[in-house]
Amino acid sequence: MKKSTIPRLMMLTVIMLTLTGSAYAQSLWQKQTAPVMTPWGEQLTADNVWPEYPRPSMKRQDWMNLNGVWQYFKRSSIKYDYEKTTSLFSKAILVPFPVESALSGIMDKNYSANRKATHMYRRTFTLPESFKDKNVLLHFGAVDWRCYVYVNGQLAGTHDGGSVPFCMDITSLLQEGTEQELQVAVWDPTDGGQPNGKQSVSPGGIWYTPNSGIWQTVWLEPVSPTHIVSYEPIPDIDNSTVSIKVNTSAPCQLTLKVKDGTATVAEQTGSSDDTFTLPIPSAKLWSPDEPNLYDLDIAIKEQGKEIDKVSGYFGMRKFSRAMVDGHPAVLLNNKPLYMYGPLDQGWWPDGLLTPPSYEAMIYDLQVIKDFGMNMVRKHIKLENDLWFDWCDKNGLVVWQDMPSGCGSGQIGNMDYGMQNFYRENEALIEATRHHPCIGAWVVWNEGWGQYPENGMAHTRRGVNSVMAANHDPGRFVHAVTGWVDVEMGDFLDVHSYPAPGAATNAVNERIASCGEFGGINLFIENHMWAGSDVNYTTVEDADTYCNLYDHYTDRLQQLQQEKGLWMSVYTQITDVEQECNGLMTYDRKILKVSPEQQAIMKAKIQRTINSRFQGTKTIVAAGDENSSIQWKYTTTEPAGDWYTTDFAASGWKTGTAGFGGGGRTAWSTSDIWIRRNFKITNLEASQLQELRLWIFHDEDAEIYINGELAAKVTGYNTKYEVWPLLPAGLNALKTDGSDNVIAIHCKQTTGGQFIDCGLKLCQYKENSDLQVQPMPEKTPVPEFNSTSGKAYLLTYTLPTSKKLHYAYSLDGAKWTTINGNKSILQGEFADIELKSPFIRRTDVDGKSVFHLLADPTDESLAGFYHLQSEDLVNWTTGENGNILIKPSSTEASKGESPEWIYEESTSTYYIYWSATNSDKNSIYLSTTKDWNRFTSPRVYFAPSYSAYDMHIEKTGDNYTGFFYNNDRNICTTQTASIKTTTAKFSDPQRIFSSQIPKARAPQTFPALDNSGWFLLYNPTSNGGQTMSRSGNVAENKWYPCDENGITLPEEAEEGSVLVITTDELNTILDTFFYEECKILPTAEEEACKWKYITAASAATSTTWTKKNYGELSWKEGLAGFGASNPPGSNINTTWNTSVIRLRYHLDLTGFTQEQIQALTGRIHHDEDVTVYFNSVVAFKESGYLTAYKNITLNQEALDALTPDNTNVIAIECVNKGGGQYIDFGLSGIRPIPTGIKKPIATETSLNGIYNLSAQRLNAPRSGINIINGKKILY
Repeated sequence: MKKSTIPRLMMLTVIMLTLTGSAYAQSLWQKQTAPVMTPWGEQLTADNVWPEYPRPSMKRQDWMNLNGVWQYFKRSSIKYDYEKTTSLFSKAILVPFPVESALSGIMDKNYSANRKATHMYRRTFTLPESFKDKNVLLHFGAVDWRCYVYVNGQLAGTHDGGSVPFCMDITSLLQEGTEQELQVAVWDPTDGGQPNGKQSVSPGGIWYTPNSGIWQTVWLEPVSPTHIVSYEPIPDIDNSTVSIKVNTSAPCQLTLKVKDGTATVAEQTGSSDDTFTLPIPSAKLWSPDEPNLYDLDIAIKEQGKEIDKVSGYFGMRKFSRAMVDGHPAVLLNNKPLYMYGPLDQGWWPDGLLTPPSYEAMIYDLQVIKDFGMNMVRKHIKLENDLWFDWCDKNGLVVWQDMPSGCGSGQIGNMDYGMQNFYRENEALIEATRHHPCIGAWVVWNEGWGQYPENGMAHTRRGVNSVMAANHDPGRFVHAVTGWVDVEMGDFLDVHSYPAPGAATNAVNERIASCGEFGGINLFIENHMWAGSDVNYTTVEDADTYCNLYDHYTDRLQQLQQEKGLWMSVYTQITDVEQECNGLMTYDRKILKVSPEQQAIMKAKIQRTINSRFQGTKTIVAAGDENSSIQWKYTTTEPAGDWYTTDFAASGWKTGTAGFGGGGRTAWSTSDIWIRRNFKITNLEASQLQELRLWIFHDEDAEIYINGELAAKVTGYNTKYEVWPLLPAGLNALKTDGSDNVIAIHCKQTTGGQFIDCGLKLCQYKENSDLQVQPMPEKTPVPEFNSTSGKAYLLTYTLPTSKKLHYAYSLDGAKWTTINGNKSILQGEFADIELKSPFIRRTDVDGKSVFHLLADPTDESLAGFYHLQSEDLVNWTTGENGNILIKPSSTEASKGESPEWIYEESTSTYYIYWSATNSDKNSIYLSTTKDWNRFTSPRVYFAPSYSAYDMHIEKTGDNYTGFFYNNDRNICTTQTASIKTTTAKFSDPQRIFSSQIPKARAPQTFPALDNSGWFLLYNPTSNGGQTMSRSGNVAENKWYPCDENGITLPEEAEEGSVLVITTDELNTILDTFFYEECKILPTAEEEACKWKYITAASAATSTTWTKKNYGELSWKEGLAGFGASNPPGSNINTTWNTSVIRLRYHLDLTGFTQEQIQALTGRIHHDEDVTVYFNSVVAFKESGYLTAYKNITLNQEALDALTPDNTNVIAIECVNKGGGQYIDFGLSGIRPIPTGIKKPIATETSLNGIYNLSAQRLNAPRSGINIINGKKILY
């Protein structure tokens, strides 16, 4: 297929609509004026709005455009009903521009009020004769967000989602031989929890004006009842085939024909249920440089007659990963190719998310190509099919973001918001995945909507939803761009402003990318929306802009060598509202660099794309390589021509490079001027463009070469680095061996100061010369499997209980708390409060002994707690009778996180802990053979930075240590010996990428089948624990476990995991026979019925809180009372007044006092809340929450409860504004006689089989079942 611009007329019959009343209706529309306008917006008229065929990737000949002037009014409430009173439609709106845009003619600025309003659209149309006897599809390119569509007063359908195209078959609603009426009701809450990209009801900074209503083309299409709906090509360049799946409205026979120009390449007929695999011999591959496309005709025939036909296309291309120079690389069509492009947010000052015209839209794309870039990151917005069509045909790779926004709000609670995000992602991919230009789906941006403070399960579900929708193995999934990585997808990404950066890639299986960098502000007066609220860095002129941009491109090239960087995105192609950091102004009237500067930038971009940086060669040495380099210098301001070649610096001093604090020549004043002569004899003319300054500057400096400005740098750097030369300075260089003069002025304002400079030649290797190796085989990771006779025991504390707690698991994934999640220490140790409880087993003289080490919470106690046990139930002190051991009164008193490991060959216990060591934290060690006498502690492990929470595990022939450092997260190191005198630890390595959230307290435990290791740790950003796993510790490749399959004790804090036998577990469960249970579920799990009443204000009487209060007049509703969906809520019953009172009758019949005293609460409130038990205050708190939390109940209230069915929980919640919500639940403990044993046949045949959630089962399942009141392990 040849490259072409989309033709204006591409059908046999194109009907261009005019609104009811035609010229009169158009005259009602009045274009508004935005702060700045594009040329296309200024020229726009109402009679020819977006006339292009809207779906060029799947063309039919006949269609009808419904763009143009529609009638409009706004309802002040959310109401989707058909409007019979047509006179209410008193305004004219230009479709498809959003109501807030200038081009719509409405330019509605009531952003906050619009969240509770409904936008009403109306128009009429008359169908042409060519539509007769056809089904008629009504298409919407996009409507933000929820819409109800009426045709001739009848509901045609509804749609939720602000970005994707959708259609409705309106055939049955049409009236023959008359004018048809169309109404659309739209509600857009903007920040209501739905994906909304950069829209905000409070625009400012990086957040922009809302876009509501219809914002893409509306059109009609006649089709046969059986017709083609979509097609999905999946190219396979390695086998020279393409597989195509065609979706049709009903089963039928299809014929597919592939053409290259006029030549038929392949043709195939088959059922619509089939996937067609067609040969493409000697395929012409699609790439940015050669965007070859194959035409595709798809036809349906019935009884020999063609009843439907569409024309499309596809490209033969493949994106993949491979190893290049030791790092994962981007491959396109099996060849390395660096991806470089801009962030393209797709905003327009006059049309907002809708470009003023097709010509306007493709102007941006052409500018991107003109800069020599080969990709574009479409930032949290979906463009129309015409945009992708241009990229397909002109060779621009697209990194397509999922529009961000996911949470609770007006659309629903948090769970609904998350599910809606997944659904909209899948719909976006389904609508666009046939486009060959799309190289990657980008799921998450900068943590928005990920909620990492709640764990990573939701983040993984979002990535998995995209992976499931992406059927093309030759396309990437870019899971996370910016922050909060989860070791998923094909890329490890950072956002680094202003200079680019790259993440530390521990696992080294994903491609290093810099998803955003740059953001250079250059203000162009009279072309700005509203100044600039965003400042990464600012320059004053185009020369400096170009020079700084080139410097960032140089840095990208260095990152190629340092971190294996293979993709980068510059922020951004245009200014957007408050952001003035585009290559163009927001109105697209000014390109901020000259054609000559653009050519320089393009050459460096092309160099970055097509070759790899290999380092530098010294042309003129600086002080870092030569200690005898002499400069002339002065700290007194010289004459104005000080930088010229003829200037006489006879009065200047002579000094050795470099100059400043710590330099060879002291400089402590505010300014310094330096000059030196040099010759260049080792540089060819063809290499001149790769010459760079080699400069260390602190702070601002101007560099001149032979009297011409070569560079102007601001701020400071911390080491020597390359910096591009301006054209004047570069061209002034003499390379024939004659004298050159470099002159520098450096200005110091604060902090340190330094200046020195030389010249370096950048060296490169062409991509075609790179050695490509396949990705290494991945070592299988352990699965969560049970093994007969074995179990895990987890020790931990809670934020609300600094006691020793137990939980157990039979597979490592599903954990059950023991003793109702209460402390298991009894008797004289019941009141001990501790941290970091660590237990290991030793087998001495054929007997297992468990030793517990822990920190006292009382910081005045010097030493560590030590207890020992033979059954993990009955704990005693050691032989010396002391619970507190003191390896050292100095170091141990500062110590934390104590652990121990046993060396069997010497019968020695090695006790280690972290403690302060001068200005950092190190690991100390002491030994003992009897837990009574200890060797003097000594520093055991002391890297150049702080190390905390050391955990050591015997792994094969080595000992592997895990520790935490604030800058490096969890790290690992190995030693062949545990002994203090012979231990030599390897250079520590990070186990996670630098984008993984920080975590502490690493603990390892083996898979029960010995297939690998699990790593347990506490993320610092949220409560609770999570896990990673590795098939081979020596490889240091740890993969986070999917939290969707893990149930660890909620809010558990650092402890340890040990493998025990099921007999040992049985002993524990027989002793601690309570387990947690829900007494009163919250709306999170199961909404119970409450009595409630609403009031305008709170009364002082508390009679309503008493047991015998009459509540006959109260209503009944399901738990979860509220309105406006505040964060974390689960609303089941509407409450929208200022006060609500609730009552619940709590039956505690059969409960022991121990069970009553063990009750704990769980609450979510917005705002002030008071909870009563039998008229006694159990909990009281002001303000509001954004999530449920567990609470401790007042003792007096627990004492007021009775073991019968007369108890009453009464709650009052007062709302003072904004969202509102109240929900409350109770957890407790219940006794269950326990036993873990293998089942026998008679037990499995008896009635009464339950799981641990008290749900009845038809038959026992794998794990623990409760059979006739006994716990049975299957």
